[in-house]
Amino acid sequence: MAILLVFIIWSIVMVLTLFYTLKDIDKFFTSSILLAARTAHNKDVLYRHWVAMQGGVYVPITELTPPNPFLSNNPNRDITSTSGLKLTLINPAFMTRLVYESFPTNEIRSHLISLDPVNDNNLPDEWEKFALRKIMEGKDEIYITETFDNKEYLKMVKAFIADKSCLKCHNDAYCKPGKPAGAISINYETTAVKKRFFLHKKALIVRHIIIWLIGFVFIFIGLYTIQRYVKRLQKMQSKLHANNMAKDTFFSIIGHDLRAPLNGLIGYSDLLISKRSLYDEEKQQKFLKSINISAHLMNNLLDNLLTWSREQSGLIDYNPAPLELKIFCDELILLFNEIALQKEVHIINNIIDECNIRAGRNMLETIFRNLLNNAIKYTGPGGQVSISSYVYGKYCIIEISDTGIGMSNEQLSNLFLFTALQSTSGTSNEKGTGLGLILCKDFIERHGGKITIESEMGHGTKVKLSIPINSKKIH
Repeated sequence: MAILLVFIIWSIVMVLTLFYTLKDIDKFFTSSILLAARTAHNKDVLYRHWVAMQGGVYVPITELTPPNPFLSNNPNRDITSTSGLKLTLINPAFMTRLVYESFPTNEIRSHLISLDPVNDNNLPDEWEKFALRKIMEGKDEIYITETFDNKEYLKMVKAFIADKSCLKCHNDAYCKPGKPAGAISINYETTAVKKRFFLHKKALIVRHIIIWLIGFVFIFIGLYTIQRYVKRLQKMQSKLHANNMAKDTFFSIIGHDLRAPLNGLIGYSDLLISKRSLYDEEKQQKFLKSINISAHLMNNLLDNLLTWSREQSGLIDYNPAPLELKIFCDELILLFNEIALQKEVHIINNIIDECNIRAGRNMLETIFRNLLNNAIKYTGPGGQVSISSYVYGKYCIIEISDTGIGMSNEQLSNLFLFTALQSTSGTSNEKGTGLGLILCKDFIERHGGKITIESEMGHGTKVKLSIPINSKKIH
């Protein structure tokens, strides 16, 4: 919607700019042809006055310059030079007419007109009569544009003001110095000039269209970039808001789950310190086991919390190296034997020798530690946790199964959602946040593998990991 609105505004701006620019060109065209016509008029008047001041000029008698019949009463009209050349007197009006008749292709032509001419060739046409009347009323010039034989013309009539030099050829009744003695009619064929202006306007329209298109492209790119940035910012804000809510939930759970084992430690240790004599050895041993379980639980919670914090800060490096999985699992199981024995849970390692993988040892320890801890936590006395593997293509598939309490479909769907972290008690009332599984998913994906979980309430849980095998043999 925003792009459409800006596009409409941009289009309106370009159309208005083009419209007023074309209007200015039309005005400039009109002012240009008027200037050309006025310049031609001023030039003609200048020459007329100069010739009038000389009383006319003599030229050789030819077909193009015959004697002027309107000067027949002038005894000096025709003369013969000392060399025998016959000359005739040319007055200003006759000179102007002969000049333009000698150059018929000239774009600008002019001639003298009058409502009461001496020469019938100076009779005005209907429009010129109208213009002459306006001149006599005090107008300086009248002009129109018209088309004739598919050619465009500017017709201009300007007042011709008589001066004393005009009296050399005309009497006082016809010419009064300082008053209009007729007018000069100018015909300017503007077809060629208008064509040049038309080509200029056409080029201007093309340039405006190009600028419009380029502007639209830049506007589209700019708005698209801004919208993407705004959406990304909104997404980041939403994500930040969700993360803040999740972290609030997470730290609330962490505080609750750390407090429970800590209270157990304090409570059982206080009993052993203050009332040890009241309990037999078997009861004391039970208290010590509870203290040990609470300590292990707190250690696991703190490990996950610190590992998650480092992972969120990008401080955990992924440095894969060849690893013998069976030996790795044997070493890790030793760490859980004590807590497994206390819960009477049996751990079985069925990892095959062929599963030699390439992995980051620290990340893999975090993955297996969390999965084994969960398996033991949610498995009751007499239960079993088994670790097995097989090769599938370029991956080693690792399965960690237990015979514990299992999970519902709703729990399965929320396992890897940070926003759905919740505290879940184990079979011995151990606490858990679900943060460990999120760490497992992140770390296994950084290995190029994936994690899937299958579970059913009352029928245990099976976790499958896929990790790329090591193509090189370990020596």
